Amino acid sequence: MWRDDAGTIALLNGSGSIYGVKAVMSVVKQGNVKRLRVNGAQAATNSTALGATTVTSCTVGVTPTATPASYVNGNLSCVVIGRGTVSDADLALIERFVASLQGQTL
Repeated sequence: MWRDDAGTIALLNGSGSIYGVKAVMSVVKQGNVKRLRVNGAQAATNSTALGATTVTSCTVGVTPTATPASYVNGNLSCVVIGRGTVSDADLALIERFVASLQGQTL
């Protein structure tokens, strides 16, 4: 989820649950298009235009209004943050690397 300082929210929700399952999640923002990928496959998109103001928060695994029962609770094993343009091929390479860190194959 992204939120700008004007309160505009862009939320990405996949259709399935990965609760209790090892999964590689990737989120990419290019222009106004935000994409969520789970285990190398696109799971959701959002093209809500964020304001020209500053993006003030980005959360992973929970929305700011969620109850503590839905928090990730520290079950993140690897977070890779980048800036700039990432090609689909490079993203797939990063996803495979992260998967290998947790004994998965994508």
